Amino acid sequence: MKYSLIILFFLIVKTTIAQEDTLRIIDILDKMDSAITHHKTLEFKFYKEERCTDHNEYSISEVKVICDSTYCVYMKSNSPRDGMEILYREGKNDDKVLINPNSFPYFNMNIKPEGSLIRENQHHFIYNLGFQSVQEIVRNFRRMHADSLDEYIVRDNDYIWEKTPVYKIRIEYTPFGFYDYKVKEGQTVDSIANELFVNAYMIIEANEKVDDYDDIEAGQIIKVPNNYGKVCEMFIDKKNYLPIRQVIWDDKGLYEKYEYKEVKTSVNFEKGELESGYKDYGF
Repeated sequence: MKYSLIILFFLIVKTTIAQEDTLRIIDILDKMDSAITHHKTLEFKFYKEERCTDHNEYSISEVKVICDSTYCVYMKSNSPRDGMEILYREGKNDDKVLINPNSFPYFNMNIKPEGSLIRENQHHFIYNLGFQSVQEIVRNFRRMHADSLDEYIVRDNDYIWEKTPVYKIRIEYTPFGFYDYKVKEGQTVDSIANELFVNAYMIIEANEKVDDYDDIEAGQIIKVPNNYGKVCEMFIDKKNYLPIRQVIWDDKGLYEKYEYKEVKTSVNFEKGELESGYKDYGF
């Protein structure tokens, strides 16, 4: 009887694994989309690498984020600016980012999130932390290429990344390139990037005469990418279906890499934990 139960247990496990292994790419992406929508409160260690013109920027941070009706994020840098704290609460503090630099000039600063000071050598806004950006990019790609997804999306072998079982999905957009875009009245680099679901920093990098996100005018012809990247690689956690590793390449090579480690979902933050007066913060 004992051995029969053991055999039955392994048969159940084997069957479960086999069912997981036969998940279609579309099913995995659907589960990922649903998981991102469902998990409103997150805590994680964030490892970032971004190409910035002539060098790569690296950082490691501890992040707490609420992606509910209003967006709130607290970030503490471990590297390269050890101890720097950033707090952003949508609709609060005149919608500015509160920064404790933990170094000179040794006082708190309030800066607009769209400002060039906080966006220097950054691919994204402070309110892009979390998984919503990749959710929107993948949703748009699936919508634009609904009839040809099999041409561009592949599922690599599953394996263990950082002790976590993951699905590995690759979006390989072989027609990737840049085309001429005529700027419309009132547009900025950011608004164009949002319209096309591409990265604003990539647009600036591709245009020598564009030095900032507002440095364009109506009628100007600029180069814009026809997709977010040439190759996008996602490691999707088999347990919570979140894309905990994202790597994007363009025509020049590695463009950006984001890794989410020690991820906690559905976190019950203490009262005031995403406010400047919280006991553990240095604001």
